Amino acid sequence: MNDTGFTIIQAFILLLIGGAVFLSGCSSYQNNSILPSDNSSPIPGNETIRIGAVYNLEGSEATFDIPSMQGANLAVQVINEQGGINGKPLELVLVNGKSDTDTIVAGVTELVSSGTIPVIIGLSNPDHTLPAAKRAASDGVYFITSGATSPRLPHEVPQYLYLACMGDNTQAAVSAEYAAGSLQAKNVYVLYESDKGYPTLLADYFKRRFLELDGTVQKTDTFQSTDAGFSSQVANLSLLDPEPDIVFVSAETWADAKPVIEEIRKAGFYMPVMGGDGYDSPTLLAGGAEGIDMVYYTTHTWFDPSPGSDMQQRFMTRYQKEYQSPAVPFAGLGYDTVMIVAEAIRSSGQSATFPDGMDQISLYCGVTGNLSYSGNTHIPEKTVTLMKIQNGTPVHIGEFMPMKVPSP
Repeated sequence: MNDTGFTIIQAFILLLIGGAVFLSGCSSYQNNSILPSDNSSPIPGNETIRIGAVYNLEGSEATFDIPSMQGANLAVQVINEQGGINGKPLELVLVNGKSDTDTIVAGVTELVSSGTIPVIIGLSNPDHTLPAAKRAASDGVYFITSGATSPRLPHEVPQYLYLACMGDNTQAAVSAEYAAGSLQAKNVYVLYESDKGYPTLLADYFKRRFLELDGTVQKTDTFQSTDAGFSSQVANLSLLDPEPDIVFVSAETWADAKPVIEEIRKAGFYMPVMGGDGYDSPTLLAGGAEGIDMVYYTTHTWFDPSPGSDMQQRFMTRYQKEYQSPAVPFAGLGYDTVMIVAEAIRSSGQSATFPDGMDQISLYCGVTGNLSYSGNTHIPEKTVTLMKIQNGTPVHIGEFMPMKVPSP
């Protein structure tokens, strides 16, 4: 098989596989309605199962963590409406990390000190997830990150840390393969936000996979979110000969990426720009991409406003009703993370043996897609959603599984 990108046949096979998984492999909670059910509340007085949650409800990471927290809360509501976990009600014990490492660690310490919480979920930033998970692990408590995509995390906190989302190496591989295949890109200019861990790793994984596909990285440049302008980066871009086929802008958030992309466009460069899931935020959907075109980014799912899967439509409807805002992928990640934890506890029989249930999760059907844990990697096998900003509007391209994923 040609190793330069995607084909129509591959896409068709993925659709067939995805459809088969959706029809035959869903975990128990996902077969139930996301809408409220009657007479299904847990029996009062039953022992409560408690799971911790740490999310940044203030500061730079709130744009991702608030929707994720809301999705997690919604999952708890649904589970309890359906009778709880093995007949026991579920409680989410939430702390606000405020986008500050010390506050996050203090919050995790508070959660684990209770002695009644076997697992903590949350966070979307690997720089925050690592110290949080290490603190939890020191007390024998597991941590499931809903949105921190660094595939190195499970190696840095062995045994105790799982991802409920795709890894950065997987999404970067999809970008590189799509660039080399569908976009026929041969040369790339890579620009990444060097003061943050996520964009640094993402850029490295993209370069590694693009080089394997016989692409050329003409130059690697850096910027920081505090930069007042990007004239030096644009100058470096203008010196490249030939002009690169694409520019890969790896940024922590859309708020960090947008000024860079705008300056590149104002300088007269209109080649495709690519980036990662940090682009996918409520601000982008709320008109934040106005005047921007030809920007591709990877993310966790696409909540299509037109009729799609029943599961997603039910989730979108209830989320909109509950929070008066449209569902975004990070909301779905929060929801799926709670559902995965609930399924693991249900499968293992009790919260004390929680990790045994995680290892049994296979072909789980979530609102952000189908996933499985295998090979003791603690990172789910999961497709990547590819989007394109066209005339200021996000457009869904498709779901992809890369042919090869760079090692963490």
